[in-house]
This record gives sequence, C-alpha cells and structure tokens, in this order.
Amino acid sequence: MATDIDFTQILERLEQKIDAQAEKLQSIDTRLARMEEKNDGLSNQLEKIEGNIDRQDNRLWTYLATTTVTLLGSLLAILGRFLLFPNQ
Repeated sequence: MATDIDFTQILERLEQKIDAQAEKLQSIDTRLARMEEKNDGLSNQLEKIEGNIDRQDNRLWTYLATTTVTLLGSLLAILGRFLLFPNQ
C-alpha cells in the first residue's frame, strides 16, 4: 500500500508540473500572437511610409524639373531681349 500512495503522489506532482508547463506554454502562445499582431501593424506602417517616400520623391523631381525649365525659359527670354533688341 505504501507504494500505491507513493505512486499516486508522484502522479499528482507530475500532473501539477505538466499543468504548470501547459499554463506557461499558453502564456507564451498569447505573447507570440500579440507580437505577430504588432509585427503586422509595423509592416503596414512601413508600407505606408514607403509609399509616402515614393510620392515625395516624385514631387521633388517634378519641382526640380519645373524650376529648371522656368529658369532656362527666363534666361532665354532675357538673352533674346538683349540679342534681338540690343538698343532698347
């Protein structure tokens, strides 16, 4: 009978340890799910930022091209005035 009690106590302790490990595993799974959600959110934000950078880059090149054309046009107009109408 003593061995039966020992085995039942051992089994109870093992079950308690298994339950504790299961709880820890559940906690880890919950944290992992939260981290995956945060990672997905960060990925979405990064995609938005990359889209904004692309748009800003396009705006910059448009601004530079427009400014260059305007400056060249103004320079040609000034040179044309002095070359075509030098006495006025």
